[in-house]
Formats: sequence, structure tokens, C-alpha cells
Amino acid sequence: MKCPHCNEMQYYSSRFRKRSGIIPFIIISIIMLGNRFFGPSYISVVALLGSIPLLMGVYPFFVELSNEEEALF
Repeated sequence: MKCPHCNEMQYYSSRFRKRSGIIPFIIISIIMLGNRFFGPSYISVVALLGSIPLLMGVYPFFVELSNEEEALF
């Protein structure tokens, strides 16, 4: 991403990339566990489809940027 004010490249921080990779895994795991214990239902489909706009709405508030590209590990 380019900064609109200084026109320098900005990169996602390694901490943000790690957290953003874990969140979808947790949501899908919760939905799958619900299916395992309570049986498959339309509620799990609605929960999965409902979580997508929720994540997209919250995503910009949790983005962390850095001035240089960091290694993931």
C-alpha cells in the first residue's frame, strides 16, 4: 500500500499477518464443532456467511502497518 500523504510504501506488520491468519481458522473451527455436536443445520451456514461481512467491517480497525517489510517468523 502507498501512503496517501507521503507516497511511501507501507507493509502489513508480521504481527498483523499472524493474527489475520488465525481468525478465519478459529471461526471455521467453532462452526465445525457446532456441527459436530448439534448436527448440521442452516444456522451454521448463516453464521459462516454472516461472519464474512462482520470480518470485512472490523478488518480496517485492526490493520497494523510498518515502513519496511518484516519477515513472518
